[in-house]
Amino acid sequence: MLLDYVEEIKLRNSWSICSCITQCSNGELLLKRTFISFKTTVDGFLKGCRPLIGVDGCFLKGPYKGVLLVALGLDGNNGYFPIAYAIVQQENKSNWLYFFKALRKCFENNDMSKFTFITARHKVKLNYSNLCLSDFLLFFFTLTVFNKYRHYIL
Repeated sequence: MLLDYVEEIKLRNSWSICSCITQCSNGELLLKRTFISFKTTVDGFLKGCRPLIGVDGCFLKGPYKGVLLVALGLDGNNGYFPIAYAIVQQENKSNWLYFFKALRKCFENNDMSKFTFITARHKVKLNYSNLCLSDFLLFFFTLTVFNKYRHYIL
């Protein structure tokens, strides 16, 4: 069903970035990772949001397990503005690499040196050269530091 959704996005929103990687296990097709970012949300972020992108992940509970990775911006009213999301099997370096490479494609025609990335995660250390993000201005804050300086950012 998710594969059909991704194919429909590609058909109806040709400028959007989406991919779905599956694997076959015991004759069953299983989701390994998927990434979705609509062109309109990226355009909306570039035109109306602050140059700040928060990235985080959370566990999915219920019948479908996995991890949801998200990239969010802040709009003029301090509201969250979704940029992209990915569903992966687990939170690890390989899946974060996949997420950041796909996110980079969303902004490939833009000057990313003005953007700052913030996350509450510090357990996944990323090698910037492997991510093809050398032109990104990346800052990874712990949750404590972010909360301490929140009033300066928001």
